[in-house]
Amino acid sequence: MKTQRFANIQRTIALLLAVVSALLLIPIFHISIASNVDDDDDMPTIIVHTPFPIGAVRDSWVEMEYTAQPSSGEEIVEVYYSINGNFHDYIYHAGGNGILPKGALGSARTFIIPGENRIVFTVKDSAGKEASYAVANVPVLDVGFRPPPPRLETWQKLLDENGEWTGRLFNPEGLTFSAEIGATQKQVEEVVSAIGGVIVGRSFWRYYIQVETSTQAELEALVSIVQNQYSNVGMLFLSLFEGTYLETFDDNEERGNSESPFESAEDISTEEEADRTEQTILGRDLLPRLVTSGGILLFASLLLGLFLAIRKGRISK
Repeated sequence: MKTQRFANIQRTIALLLAVVSALLLIPIFHISIASNVDDDDDMPTIIVHTPFPIGAVRDSWVEMEYTAQPSSGEEIVEVYYSINGNFHDYIYHAGGNGILPKGALGSARTFIIPGENRIVFTVKDSAGKEASYAVANVPVLDVGFRPPPPRLETWQKLLDENGEWTGRLFNPEGLTFSAEIGATQKQVEEVVSAIGGVIVGRSFWRYYIQVETSTQAELEALVSIVQNQYSNVGMLFLSLFEGTYLETFDDNEERGNSESPFESAEDISTEEEADRTEQTILGRDLLPRLVTSGGILLFASLLLGLFLAIRKGRISK
């Protein structure tokens, strides 16, 4: 009789243990599933509306428009972009933590670097959630090359209208042509052909033209021809000696290029970056669940051990 009663108690404890374990596990699985749904449905978003150029380009920036939305009840704190897997710059920052506010949501000027540009935009909200947008097109910035300066003895004194030396030197064998943004290569070649020159170098939209040795007056006459007939394509200037570089009378500033943050970058594909991001998110979400599940199993093991200890004590008696 005592043996049967003990067996009934044993079955009852085992049943209670199973029920308690199930009740403890069900909420965890429910929370896990619910959190996955929330993460998918309530995340910030970013969409770039401006199509980026593909292939060779000469402009070092792109004027773009985009839409960024935070998750529910949050605010956008930063929008930035990476090139070839490396952080490049913020196009928006709400400020704080020693960083001044920057940019405006919805539009920005994005600078690119020489060579291929695989660009990914990322938005982050006040909840710490992030979302990214990978630009499908890959612009390739072609910066061209500058020719070596002529020999020092080649330079001649630049005179003013009164025949007095201005203190500057000019290159009698070369001119500099600054093309209008959007001018085609064919248009530039027509201008160069009209003055009997040859293109010997290019830096972005600036072309270095070699001509037959000419006097200052002859070169200025060529400048006037281009100014009168081809001003819609660009402007021609005498090449002046300033320091160790060839510069011109005017237009001494490369349009937009002085702001371009040229720096080397490792070519990391967008697909590899996406894989790393997915693995990071998976590890971040999985670790707390493993810890929680391990605690439940430990608790269940303790109950089972207690049950077995009680059973062993009763049998001994």
